[in-house]
Amino acid sequence: LLSDKSIIVGRKVKVPFPGIGNYVCKLEKYNRDADTYTLSHPDDNWTGDMLFNDVVKLIPKSWLTDEHIAHVNALSCAYLEALDTACCMSASSVSITSFTEPANFTKAMMAPDKSQIC
Repeated sequence: LLSDKSIIVGRKVKVPFPGIGNYVCKLEKYNRDADTYTLSHPDDNWTGDMLFNDVVKLIPKSWLTDEHIAHVNALSCAYLEALDTACCMSASSVSITSFTEPANFTKAMMAPDKSQIC
């Protein structure tokens, strides 16, 4: 890890805001006690704090960026696999129009299609 974490103060990083987009923010200062950086966005006078490990993920070619990208890719693959499985199960199971939600666990275990679930 960086021995002097304030060395990247002044650097600009692209920060993702889910549902809004990515914005370039400036690292204004390092807060040693909280291990955070204060970021600012000049266009709307926004400021906020971000943990050191989260900031490092935003710096291209940092050791945590590659790790973070691999993690996001693994989550995306797992999500798509689960979605594919759910679609295949719904396509091969009982028609949605004839499906009724069991009232409780006991009734679910007595359902004629319980072998497809368990």
